[in-house]
Amino acid sequence: MALRSYGILDTPPEERFDRITRLVSRLLEVPLALVSLVDEDRQWFKSRCGLDATETPREVAFCAHAILGEGALVVEDASRDPRFAANPLVTGELGIRFYAGQPLITSGGFRLGTLCAIDTRPRSLPRAQRELLSDLAQLVMDELELTRALRDAAQQRELLEQRNEELQTFARAVCHDLGAPLRRIRLISEAVQGGEDLAENLGYLAHSTAEAEEVVRGLRAYFTLGAPSLEQVCAQRCYEQACLQLAEEAELLGAQFSATLLPQVRFDSVLLTTVFVNLLGNSLKYADPARPPRVHVSCHERKDCHEVSVRDNGLGIEARFQGEVFSLLRRLHSKSRIPGSGMGLAICKQAVERAGGSIRLESTPGEGSTFSFTLPR
Repeated sequence: MALRSYGILDTPPEERFDRITRLVSRLLEVPLALVSLVDEDRQWFKSRCGLDATETPREVAFCAHAILGEGALVVEDASRDPRFAANPLVTGELGIRFYAGQPLITSGGFRLGTLCAIDTRPRSLPRAQRELLSDLAQLVMDELELTRALRDAAQQRELLEQRNEELQTFARAVCHDLGAPLRRIRLISEAVQGGEDLAENLGYLAHSTAEAEEVVRGLRAYFTLGAPSLEQVCAQRCYEQACLQLAEEAELLGAQFSATLLPQVRFDSVLLTTVFVNLLGNSLKYADPARPPRVHVSCHERKDCHEVSVRDNGLGIEARFQGEVFSLLRRLHSKSRIPGSGMGLAICKQAVERAGGSIRLESTPGEGSTFSFTLPR
């Protein structure tokens, strides 16, 4: 809804709007002047001069009629107008007779409400006063646009500050993750030049190079991940493709994958397979050495999405770390203990969110973890 985008509903009174309603009251010589905004159920007054109420139901609002037209709605005597004669705002204590409402219209043509002038006696609205009401209504719109622009600017600044912090964290993590294998490569190269055992050192060199390449591949995957090509895809097939990619590792660990029949979903088949590979692969990496890995994938129908869950019986994750697992290059264990680049879950999160979904974790140390992600229906 266009009105919601301004973030103005139910905000406190502001002098810049009250100044305009006071001008309407004084220059048009009416006891009541309002900046009235109409949502689904009510008209709410951002500013009111001469009225205590902050809102009225939409079904009795003159404003709800005024926003249907292009120019001002002028009712000279509501008690004689068949549209309003039985209206409780006319027949009741307020006793409205005269009403003039100029629509508040966005640049896109959406009508948010009106700037209105109200009197308890019948009267007309001369042309000069119509033009004045129109000009003041445009001032209200200017203030609303300024409100939205300032709010958007504040949000952008907050986002930029957050991104800057993320980039600093990312730079530190890259320096750390690439620094270690590069230092080892340098030391091994020096050892070889010094005449130490060539075969053994070449093996170390290959391992360190592979570590650095893994970090680079992960970074490339994360930063080149574009908007997904959403189409109907078979989630079951994507899951099975992921199982095939992990078959050798799963067999070495004695792992067992299982799944309920997964439905057709709206996603990108390549990205969905990548998500499954990362989540299933994590279950293997963080398996409990005391028992073979068991991983089960299931899907539940929600109101507006499918929720896919990947549950394992692995080591689990402590509650204090659960909010960090989707961060880029965030690792909870040393590489010497559990290999990996620390980017798999960050890639999963980015892929799911770019398709309009979300991902979350539930975990109990010693019992296992469940990663659940939603996909649009």
